[in-house]
Amino acid sequence: MISNQTNPMKSIHYFLIAGILLSSCVNYDTAEGTPECVSKKLKTFASCGDGEKSVYEYEYQDELVYLFDHSGTTENCPTGYPVFDATCDKIGTLWNDELEGEVNGDLWNTAVLIRKVFPADD
Repeated sequence: MISNQTNPMKSIHYFLIAGILLSSCVNYDTAEGTPECVSKKLKTFASCGDGEKSVYEYEYQDELVYLFDHSGTTENCPTGYPVFDATCDKIGTLWNDELEGEVNGDLWNTAVLIRKVFPADD
């Protein structure tokens, strides 16, 4: 006898496969020349909270550094706005939306914005 009922386990498998395929479509592309470690760190950062996320490249203390901006989203995100050097060592955190304060012993207002590296502009 042929049954018209769908196997519930088969449905669950299709649902899981669809979820995996859709989650792999998230675009974590960064601007050309962004250090690989910044791109890797971005995958974790981009999954926190629901707000817009951005990563900016600055020149600071004669080096390129990267500011991770979660635009006020705090759920499961790092506290503050972390700043990393080009090898992804955390050099400091800014604690307010005006991005004021000290990072690595100097005032952040001496940092010069170079470009936005995430999301990458097409």
